[in-house]
Amino acid sequence: MELRNNRMVSTAFIAALFLAMAFFPPFFKAEADDLLDLLKEKGLLTEKEAESLQKGDSQKLKGKFKDGYKWESGDKTASIQIGGQVHGDVEIFEGNHSKPANIFLRRARLHASGKFYEFYEWKVQGDYGEGAFSAKDLFINMHYDDRMQLKVGQYKEPFAMEHQTSNRYTDFKERSLISARIGPDRDIGIMLHGICAEAIVGYQLGVFNGSGSNLKEDTNGDKDIAMRVWYEPFKDLHVGGAFTWGKLSRGLVDFKQTGSGTNLLAFDSAKVDGKDMDLLRSGAELAYGIGPARIVSEFMRADYSNVNVISSGARNDFYVQGLYATASWFLTGEEKRTEKGEFGRTYPNQNFNFKTGGLGAWELLFGYEWVDVDSDWLNVAGLSGADRTNSYKAGVNWYHNPMFKIVLDYVYNDYSEAIVKMDSGAKKDYEHMVWMRFALEF
Repeated sequence: MELRNNRMVSTAFIAALFLAMAFFPPFFKAEADDLLDLLKEKGLLTEKEAESLQKGDSQKLKGKFKDGYKWESGDKTASIQIGGQVHGDVEIFEGNHSKPANIFLRRARLHASGKFYEFYEWKVQGDYGEGAFSAKDLFINMHYDDRMQLKVGQYKEPFAMEHQTSNRYTDFKERSLISARIGPDRDIGIMLHGICAEAIVGYQLGVFNGSGSNLKEDTNGDKDIAMRVWYEPFKDLHVGGAFTWGKLSRGLVDFKQTGSGTNLLAFDSAKVDGKDMDLLRSGAELAYGIGPARIVSEFMRADYSNVNVISSGARNDFYVQGLYATASWFLTGEEKRTEKGEFGRTYPNQNFNFKTGGLGAWELLFGYEWVDVDSDWLNVAGLSGADRTNSYKAGVNWYHNPMFKIVLDYVYNDYSEAIVKMDSGAKKDYEHMVWMRFALEF
């Protein structure tokens, strides 16, 4: 009877101890294993009872903070992570620009993600920025093997390294004009993807509705095909390429400059019928780093085929293409490299701290971009705009820690035509902008 009572008390004690360890795992993990062994030796616990306690511990979700708040089971077969991001932006334009200086909340996103039964991953993300709510990533990923995974839901179509890289980790406050304007939006689809050869090669191949995000169902039977491959033989080099092909059933939208809103190509439905045309996107990617220095460049092109020009009644083919190149240098010695086909979080060698004198990470950046618009858009279709844009950028990124940074950019855009609107009503062929962002993750 006494032995039985001892076992009951011991079992209750160990159960309580394991419950405490769920909240204070760093203090009790090693001691728990030693205690279980001792109780088995004393005959107070059977082998089966000890295994049951260990199994229960392995299935409990234990909380921790590492690049966000995460709870994970001891056997790592189940997890849940919650987090978000806030981007507070400042945009300043030259005094006579038609667009006034602005302070606004560009993004305010919340997300939850995780996995269950080891192989099934999920994510739900919504954005409350700029005064409206929109759903972003909503998907399930079946991750049976790194080399072959299946993703179903709403997420980014696989195209372009800059497009795939989260806006939390882009070099400048805004993506390049060519990427932001011809890159596909989030869409609903199914995609086979994976990484092979010890993470040296990666691929993504998917079929998408082609109608954009946040739609209950597709509006037509046409589908988009998208494919991207990348090669990273060593940590300092990334090369890749991608294409998408499909019908552009939802029509054309104005090709506006990011930030200023200058209309590089204004589509007029009275001149061009933008429905039921073919759209082929293609792109090439390069990133190379040497120590704290890094260069990144991408070329992208969009070919619009079978476009109905109203004035002539004929169908024509047009294109838009562009290239950007960025050079950066970490003054504090950090390195920024692609991993699994995209750029990720930057970890300062020392976090910014008033008390300890930590400086954080400081990065200098210089960028150039050109965008070439097929002159037939203007001469044949009769649209208004500029057929050439040259953009020059300089920036400083100050990473206080892995979860907070301040971005300061200067941008100069030079156009082949006078398309920049002034507050006087006149137009000119260039513009200056200063951007600032306070970016927080949690």
